[in-house]
Amino acid sequence: MLNRKYKRRYIGIYCGTLSNPNHRSIFQSILNRNSELFGCVSSQLSYIKLAKTEHDHLIIIGCRTESLDEMLVSLSFHQPALIVVDVSGSIHKLKKRWATKFASLH
Repeated sequence: MLNRKYKRRYIGIYCGTLSNPNHRSIFQSILNRNSELFGCVSSQLSYIKLAKTEHDHLIIIGCRTESLDEMLVSLSFHQPALIVVDVSGSIHKLKKRWATKFASLH
């Protein structure tokens, strides 16, 4: 078996509509929703991770490229509603686009 590094995608989520955006609790609720919809095994194979956040209203979540569609479906069925701002192949590009285009939201 080959030891291969899987490609990842990073999803920028705007959570400014929430009164108290706690990144850890929002991330845990996203994981729970993904497990409910697609099962625990699929959720574990997605390698969903919470990336470092420097902005208060932006959450960056990383997942495998193959499970990006499942992750977007999980985010669309999340309550309360979260806004997906951007999807990128690197955290640096995602933060750069957030700073130039969407920083006026907060």
